[in-house]
Formats: sequence, C-alpha cells, structure tokens
Amino acid sequence: MLGARFVRPPGVAVVVDDARERPVTYLGRLPDGPIVVLQDTASVIWVQAVADEGPDVAAGVAASAGVDVAEIRDTVEQFLAHLVAEGLLLRVPPAPDQAEVPT
Repeated sequence: MLGARFVRPPGVAVVVDDARERPVTYLGRLPDGPIVVLQDTASVIWVQAVADEGPDVAAGVAASAGVDVAEIRDTVEQFLAHLVAEGLLLRVPPAPDQAEVPT
C-alpha cells in the first residue's frame, strides 16, 4: 500500500489517548457501535495512516518504533487492509502531487 492515503471514514468517531505511556485509539461506528480499541502499535498504525505526513505509513510507524521498515512493512500493510475491510479506515486516491506519472 505504498503511496496509499487513508482518511477517517464518515460515521466513525475517534478518540486518541496519547497521554499514556502506550497509545490507545478508540474507534466507534456511529450510531450503533461497536467501539474498537486499538492499543500500542495498532494505535500508532491508525494514527499514522490518517496523519498527513506522507504516503508511506509503514515508514512512519517504523520511525516511531525505531525499527527497520523492511521488518514491519508486510504486517503494517496487512493491518491497514484489515482496518479498511472493517470500515475503520477509508483508502483514498493519492494526492495529485503524489500520483504516479506514466512514462
């Protein structure tokens, strides 16, 4: 999913508690739920995915965890796909300045 951009889907409420030693993100599908709790790295992945800090979520997560991106890329991408499938993230087209230019 290198180059993918993600946003919070409509109808999903979010509370990010990053004041703790380990981050926690609460996601709720409104109005009926359920509330999903993402802890630790799962929280970091969701927050990094919706941050406007570039298209490589795995690189952002690796930097925050102090690990090599190659070690975690597959796991991060699988979790992103799971979040999209569950309706907790929405994948959007890349920004025009990030789109691939045909050669």
